[in-house]
Amino acid sequence: SVLANTSYLAIHFHLQVGIHGIRIEFINEKGVKRTATYLPEVAKEQDWDQIQTIDSLLRKGGFKAPITNDFRKTIKLTRY
Repeated sequence: SVLANTSYLAIHFHLQVGIHGIRIEFINEKGVKRTATYLPEVAKEQDWDQIQTIDSLLRKGGFKAPITNDFRKTIKLTRY
């Protein structure tokens, strides 16, 4: 996949698993800015839905606290 055509989205915006790559930015439980990304095929290969993909990215990015809907709303999400 080529990283192109990025656009910021709200966390509740429709993300098409298997079509869009995703990059997230968030502030972890220690107050440190972190990022993580998946190419489009990763979520599809794992058979994840949107929430599972985002939660997996949070863990990939080092987030160790419980993941809540309120926390998901604070994430900056870029799809490509």
